Amino acid sequence: MKTSIILLRYDFNNELYELTKAATESLKTLNADELILIDNASTVGDINDWADIYVRNKTNLGYCMAVNQGLKLAKGDLIVVANNDI
Repeated sequence: MKTSIILLRYDFNNELYELTKAATESLKTLNADELILIDNASTVGDINDWADIYVRNKTNLGYCMAVNQGLKLAKGDLIVVANNDI
């Protein structure tokens, strides 16, 4: 069974950036088959190499649109959607 984790990101200050960094590092320890990071136009930090698949939106499309982007890309049989405060 393949597992996909989708992490949503909208970091507009350093505190949120650090949360996203910690969440990404934690999720990587789960050894999922793929980590998909959807960046909703964050203004702080550059983390495009933290995930297997990285999508950066030019504008914040909102939670639902970002989740749908990740779901379309996910190849896993089991799909997990996470926020950076996990």
